[in-house]
Amino acid sequence: MNEKIYFISDIEMGGGGVTDDFSDDLVLAEFLESIKNDVDFPDKDQKVTLVLNGDTFDFLKMPYQDEHPRYITERISLWKLDQVMNAHPVVFRALKKFLHHHGSRIHFVIGNHDADLIWPALQEKLQARLGGKKRVSFGFSYKNHKLHAEHGHLEDPFFAINRKKPVINYRGLKILNLSWGAGACFSHLLRLKKQFPREECFYPKPLALKQNPAFHSLSKKTTANLALKSLLLDPIAHPLDPTYHVPYLRFLKHLLKFGFNFVDDEKLLKAWTGKIIKSNPGNEIFIFGHAHVLTDTPIKGKRVLITDTWRNEINLLQNGQKKPKTYAMAHFIGGRLVDASLKQFTASRQQQDISKQSAAQQAPQPAALIPTLENNHEITV
Repeated sequence: MNEKIYFISDIEMGGGGVTDDFSDDLVLAEFLESIKNDVDFPDKDQKVTLVLNGDTFDFLKMPYQDEHPRYITERISLWKLDQVMNAHPVVFRALKKFLHHHGSRIHFVIGNHDADLIWPALQEKLQARLGGKKRVSFGFSYKNHKLHAEHGHLEDPFFAINRKKPVINYRGLKILNLSWGAGACFSHLLRLKKQFPREECFYPKPLALKQNPAFHSLSKKTTANLALKSLLLDPIAHPLDPTYHVPYLRFLKHLLKFGFNFVDDEKLLKAWTGKIIKSNPGNEIFIFGHAHVLTDTPIKGKRVLITDTWRNEINLLQNGQKKPKTYAMAHFIGGRLVDASLKQFTASRQQQDISKQSAAQQAPQPAALIPTLENNHEITV
């Protein structure tokens, strides 16, 4: 069996409004089309899997009928999915076309922006829309031989959810058991996003703040209000409401280990990836998203690939250019891994291998393609 697996993450398709940070629908469609050129179809022994490794959709920042309710029911999530489908029909047509070959599969990894995918009705609707009920799957991770992929948020103290209890009952409703970070988005961060919709996608963040004093001022006020209300006052005012729950123990552990350091990726990435590696000792290669950085690095004796984002992030250090579209590819023959690498996709269908462990293993990595780890792990909405 000849098997290729493609991994992309953090597309963050929204409903087309001001909080929707994805607009490269045609590029994504062309990427999906290009996979066919890289795979030996119609070889019956050829299998190809597309792993959408979390935050494929941005239900988190999407309003529901102009509001942002804290209690997310299956009905609300279905409504949001309809909005995404209506806003991005090109992408959904491309995904459906990708599944035309009998050997193709799509696996949705559930992230912090699309926790709604846990609902059975959403899974069934996506399977029906893409035309492949048996070939469209969902889960918090993807495993294949000694390869493990997940979004990465489950070890992030701000966005971790209880994977064993993702849905809870409250006030007679079944609602998503969302993270503290999701509640912070609803109550505070979305106001900042709506007032400065583009600035949230600029990086590095210190430069974005410096260039826009109004954005900087409102960011500081928002952060102060968030710390006071979401960490202290709201849990006291709503002691029985699970959507105001604060994981104080996890936050305390973070403070004891990192202090008030929330953006140093070199330290934070190693911390949460290390926990995932420890929980999956039999695997050799780990693929993550979530951090919005691009890296191929050894951690705890394992190889870790992080695929960066497909949303509209702008590099202020490169004349306002968009980040390149990047992905990971793993190739198995007869169950044996023969290649795992990071690649860049361009709309001309030219792909440049930028992995540290590609055929040109010793070639230096272009700084413009692989950002340094200290730039990007922000608590963003």
